[in-house]
Amino acid sequence: MPARADFIGWIRAAQCETIIEVYIEDGRIRKTYDGPVELSVDYMVFNVTKDDVKVRMSAIDEDIWPLPSVSKKLSADPKDRIGFTDFLMAGRVVYSDVIKFYYDQTNKMFGTDYQPPK
Repeated sequence: MPARADFIGWIRAAQCETIIEVYIEDGRIRKTYDGPVELSVDYMVFNVTKDDVKVRMSAIDEDIWPLPSVSKKLSADPKDRIGFTDFLMAGRVVYSDVIKFYYDQTNKMFGTDYQPPK
């Protein structure tokens, strides 16, 4: 059995205000516990064994590449290819009557005479 008692707990939203209130101002932690205390932050790791608790920061790499696939890549069969529809291949559709309506409204509102692009 370890010679000391360790307590591991966490505060749901460990913000400066919460830490100050719980730990410093009213001493809620110290009213019932006088052992070592670590107030955790993101990426803090607790290694807990029956003999000891070690606290450390994890080593992270924010610029990692994805792992290679564990399964064989399957090539797409060209006969399954679906092309673009005739509608898409024909190009864009210009709704001149809609565009002209909004240009007319805007010109009337601001006293301008801009014409829609051709």
